[in-house]
Amino acid sequence: MHNLHMGNKRAYGSGSISELRPGVYKLRWRVGVDPMTGKHRMKSETFTGTSKQAQRRLGECVSAVPTSSSVATVGQLRTEWARVANVSESTMERYNFSLRHVPAGLWKMRADAVTPPMIADCYRHLTDAGVQPQGVAKAYTALSSMFRHGVEWGWIDRNPCANVRRPTLEPTEYVVPTPADLLRMFDLAAAKSDSQSVWLRLAMATGARRGEVLALRWCDIDLERGAISITGSMGKKGRGATKNRQSVRLVAIDADTLALLRQWRRMCAERSLTLGVHVGDDWHVVSDDPESGRPVLLNTATHRLNRLAKAAGCPGARLHDLRHAHATMLLEAGVSTRTVADRLGHSRVSTTTDIYGHVLAKADEAAAATFATLLNASHR
Repeated sequence: MHNLHMGNKRAYGSGSISELRPGVYKLRWRVGVDPMTGKHRMKSETFTGTSKQAQRRLGECVSAVPTSSSVATVGQLRTEWARVANVSESTMERYNFSLRHVPAGLWKMRADAVTPPMIADCYRHLTDAGVQPQGVAKAYTALSSMFRHGVEWGWIDRNPCANVRRPTLEPTEYVVPTPADLLRMFDLAAAKSDSQSVWLRLAMATGARRGEVLALRWCDIDLERGAISITGSMGKKGRGATKNRQSVRLVAIDADTLALLRQWRRMCAERSLTLGVHVGDDWHVVSDDPESGRPVLLNTATHRLNRLAKAAGCPGARLHDLRHAHATMLLEAGVSTRTVADRLGHSRVSTTTDIYGHVLAKADEAAAATFATLLNASHR
């Protein structure tokens, strides 16, 4: 067996040819340096043909190896991924929050040099840094999506996250406000005679997300049919798409909520008329601005709820807990999971099942008890 060496015109990307048997050659060429060991990473290929053909083929393989300056870093991959990722603004914020504790060195590495053990070490680092399991799981989702895009774009050959076990999460049992808690908060908000009672009632009655409630305009409210069309969501940069990119989600509302909205529309019209303006269909429903109907800001709504919750005796309640309360109350009342998923805007029923599994388990126990009652009653 003899070795035929290619001319080494550059230190990076050189290769060699070994003749395994007449007419069969093993080609090997460098494709970079393993950052874990500092040794050259090699690729190989078995080639059948003449020695000149083997040398020509090796030349093609060597030429196909990008120079170090042409290979994107993980940080560059992250920037491009964030630009095209099909997620909501709030989801991207949570991804970025979870990625804050990722070692800075990872972002400087070449994207094709990252290995599964490095990704696993990264998750351990996040845990050691005190990141909660939900945050580690978010980081996993973000990194996996990031590298998957890199593969699709042809920047890298494989996704290093694919062979790393996803961090496991224990099902979360949400502590949600009770109906009595909700009524106390609503009564306190209603006493102020402003938009607080409106957004609180809409959040409670629809289960919509914070940004979705604040994005509602009067053209989204059907005051005759008693239905709301959720068509967008407010973010820090303004109005955008809903979390799962639905074009529209139709949600029915109860008679009391409908009556409140009609009353609020009249109040808004009267208030604006004193300033010489008319309420437009594109004005936001949850607004304290009588001149142009600008929406209430996200942080403003959050701070208001914090104060209301504390005054109502349930400190720590969040706006998102109103969504959980809506879903929990409906599921406990026997409303189908499909209907609840549609109202919440979950694209898959499995999402609702995963989040509210503990509620469904209780409902299942109640169903078993109901069956036993019905069965025993039939023998009396």
